[in-house]
Amino acid sequence: MPFHLNGGKMRNKVVTFALILNTLSWYILGLSVVTEIRRNFDEESIENVALGVAYPSFIIVSAILGSIFLAKIRRIRFFRVWLVIGVFATLSFAFISSSSFFGLFVATSVLGISLGIGTPL
Repeated sequence: MPFHLNGGKMRNKVVTFALILNTLSWYILGLSVVTEIRRNFDEESIENVALGVAYPSFIIVSAILGSIFLAKIRRIRFFRVWLVIGVFATLSFAFISSSSFFGLFVATSVLGISLGIGTPL
């Protein structure tokens, strides 16, 4: 029996699975980057704690905002915006100073935003 897309239902499941897998992969990758960044600071320093809290907090806040925006604009346009934000977030780490807390905080926040905003998709 050949494999076929059962009226689009199988295609939707495959796309959904791919998006979920991609989101989880980016979360784990981002978490490992944030963990590595936090090693630049003392374990109990305010900077270390702030960076540790920033990533999940910005994911949550941007996911809420993403669900609001998703209801107002077309999915394909939202998806394209999400891709651009993801590229910007990834590139932001190339332009930050590894010793600047502010730069690391901004990059960590943008990474969280880029993941969270597309999660409702």
